[in-house]
Amino acid sequence: MIFSVCSPIYHSQFEKITQQHQMEDSIIACANPTCRLEAATNQSHLSCKGCLLVKYCGRDCQVQHWGEHKKYCKSPLMKAEWKPDWATTGRTPAFVGDNGPSQVVFGGNKYLWGNVPAIDVLQLAKNEGRNYDRDVHLLFAASGDLRNVIETVSSIPETFQKSISMVLNDRDPEIVIRNAILLLISLTAEEIKEAVDCMIHIFYSAFLQKNHLDILQGKIRALVADVVQKVDNKPLKSLQAKSWTFGSRILRLILTKEVWCKLLERLDVPINLTVQKAHQIRTAVTLAPSRRDYRERRYMCVFPAHRLSQERYRMDGLLLPFGASRAQFDTPNPTLFESNQSWPLKDSSDPLEGWNIFDILNKTPRAASSDVYGKLYFYLQYAFKAFIEKSITLNASFQLFNVNAEELSKHLESETFSRIEVSNICDAGYLGCAKTLFSLGPLLQKKSTNPHATLIMLFMNAIEENLTPADQAAAFRNSMAQVVKFLPPPVFRTHPYDPCYLKYMLAADLFRDNDRFFNKYMTKWRFEECGRLANMAMKKNTVVEKWPMRLKKKAGQPGAKEEFDLLFGSGHGNERYVEWQTLE
Repeated sequence: MIFSVCSPIYHSQFEKITQQHQMEDSIIACANPTCRLEAATNQSHLSCKGCLLVKYCGRDCQVQHWGEHKKYCKSPLMKAEWKPDWATTGRTPAFVGDNGPSQVVFGGNKYLWGNVPAIDVLQLAKNEGRNYDRDVHLLFAASGDLRNVIETVSSIPETFQKSISMVLNDRDPEIVIRNAILLLISLTAEEIKEAVDCMIHIFYSAFLQKNHLDILQGKIRALVADVVQKVDNKPLKSLQAKSWTFGSRILRLILTKEVWCKLLERLDVPINLTVQKAHQIRTAVTLAPSRRDYRERRYMCVFPAHRLSQERYRMDGLLLPFGASRAQFDTPNPTLFESNQSWPLKDSSDPLEGWNIFDILNKTPRAASSDVYGKLYFYLQYAFKAFIEKSITLNASFQLFNVNAEELSKHLESETFSRIEVSNICDAGYLGCAKTLFSLGPLLQKKSTNPHATLIMLFMNAIEENLTPADQAAAFRNSMAQVVKFLPPPVFRTHPYDPCYLKYMLAADLFRDNDRFFNKYMTKWRFEECGRLANMAMKKNTVVEKWPMRLKKKAGQPGAKEEFDLLFGSGHGNERYVEWQTLE
């Protein structure tokens, strides 16, 4: 299937970037590994029509490679009539229990990748303005990975000529360590193209090439080792700060001695961790037999080529175009394999969840049209390159902390930040709305200083955690009139957990009246009162939409079916953003 979807959902500003760099960066190499063309001319234009996952430089290479490629092209997952194993064997799927679908977590407990699309937390052009003439200060209070930082810096208009400073904090030291390593790669690399490729694989690939490890163990290791040596006699829990200047850019890390030592360790592959053992450790999680039904529940909601791509990523853990060679990725990624015993991520962790699927598909036209992970790879090339180049021109500075968000006011100056992005620590299961406002609100610029200063909250779990069974049943009934416009009518039901019926149940969530349920949530947790007590108030959303992953098009409109299919397969839809400003 060829995708061409125009959607305002999480619309990023990479048009100019992609136009400028497509020709030089999007080198779609021939999928035939024995292609005789020189690397500089080994570009492909002939797609495999059977799967649209790979490209070849010509017919001869396609024929030559068919013996290897056919196992993918003819995979059962590529068939339109594919069904999950539970449906073909007539058994009850593992995710069904006494109380409905289970939310069991399998694998590690780390959230090293973001699971909602990246946002530009500034939207400078439509807020302060393209020619804003003051320095900008941003706080990512519970940053998670770097994707929001990358999206924000990449999207700043060329007309903005002042400097930008960013404070990144996360309570998980492993997240802070990975962010520090990625920033150090971007700051120390002599070649931007080399840095971008290394950053992509450090970010999302389970295995690296030798040159990626060389980057970690060259300048970066020397910088970190120097700090560790100098703090050798300090207490483990003592905070130790270090600043580096790289041309016009500055990086400052404020970490305990213990975390500094961990940072140094993450630059080396764990002892006795071979590539074979690392592969076994990872696939024991990502391809666990006990989780087959969970994987296939996801697969039944996506396009055939996408489920095959996802299965392959689960197998090899490499963020690459489908037709790219995997041969040189022979080193476990030390920033993901924290030990030689475990894989730190959940089995459902997926790089695609962290970026705008519409941009991924539409802004990488030269990639094979159904190669969604390959398109993500090329999209990240544009984004990471733009991030590095913009950070140079903007005299960017980065400051990293590893503390609980509630403690940031002890380290930072009040009324400093143009934006404070708190991720979902405002969910009831974490700090909650009130504590978030009281802890971080004082750090936001006053409205009189900057009328566009905004604190951004993300509520990921508010809807699901507060729906009663009666609410769910009513919402399902009310949604059916819309669902039938997008999904084929169910045929005769041959199984109590027939995929057609399960898809109807899952799709109903996209048409639910979430505004009503979130209004009840705000009343329950007394948002307005909390705001008054914290000297803050909710404002009109001007940075990110309230429901950025809500369906925008109605049935019958151009692109409506494609939009539905992509959002349905993404697993998103219930995420709600709330923006706050200070009261004078």
